[in-house]
Amino acid sequence: MARQIVDPRMLDHLGDLFPSKVTIQFNAPFSDDVETGGEELPRWNDLPDHVDLDCRLSPSGGKEVRNERQSYNVSTHFITIKGHFPSITANMRALIGSQAYNILLVQADGQSVVTKLTVEVVA
Repeated sequence: MARQIVDPRMLDHLGDLFPSKVTIQFNAPFSDDVETGGEELPRWNDLPDHVDLDCRLSPSGGKEVRNERQSYNVSTHFITIKGHFPSITANMRALIGSQAYNILLVQADGQSVVTKLTVEVVA
């Protein structure tokens, strides 16, 4: 039987470790034929049981991709969420306050204590 190195309950005693709240949203696009000519428009809905989760937002140091014609930033931040959330996927977005972030990568730690999101700011 494997033993955990860190007891997940210890995180409850570190009050400032997760100072923010994040809501995970998924896209349920809809089509308004009158206004958009049939083009699908994004409609972001809260993922059930993924609202106001304790989290920490931190800069990722950025990752810049360059080619012959352009360069652009890919990753701008990390969001570490208290808890294990396997239903979060890379095609969702995270909302902290009024700022939205596209989720690029989801990683769980080996102990299922935290979930780490690699994200980019939605302009």
